[in-house]
Amino acid sequence: MPQKYTKLEWCCIQKNGIKLITPNEVLGQSYLDTAETDLLGLESGTFRIQNQSAFNACYNSFYAILQKIGIKCEINDCVFEFFNLIKGFSEEQVELMTILHKNNLEIEQEIKKPRPVNPIPVKEFFETAKKVFESLSQNDIRLIRQEVTLAANKHKK
Repeated sequence: MPQKYTKLEWCCIQKNGIKLITPNEVLGQSYLDTAETDLLGLESGTFRIQNQSAFNACYNSFYAILQKIGIKCEINDCVFEFFNLIKGFSEEQVELMTILHKNNLEIEQEIKKPRPVNPIPVKEFFETAKKVFESLSQNDIRLIRQEVTLAANKHKK
């Protein structure tokens, strides 16, 4: 009988999935700086660059939080699982990230033509990520790392 995994558990057992690393606030700040630079691409004349910049700004600002917590993950869908553990983002912002990711993939695969991006929700996402990054307490970090540890160890024999 196959074992049932939650998405978080599944992500923890994947080769490039969720791994606990040493928390690194400096590297996290670097991701925020990169995200801020990505926001400049929203002013680009090409819709392709706007779409890439919008996704990168959101992704890098969110990944900054993961670095501060001490999380490494190379699977986007697994990164998005942390919206369930990190408080501060609205449902609309979580949906924005998902839509930007999907649009970006479809544009890269030439399934869809790039369209203009509304910069306002992207900038709001970035501002939210910055606030979450700055307000994340050591206790918040401990609890999230504990949740990941539980998920990672649940199916070990």
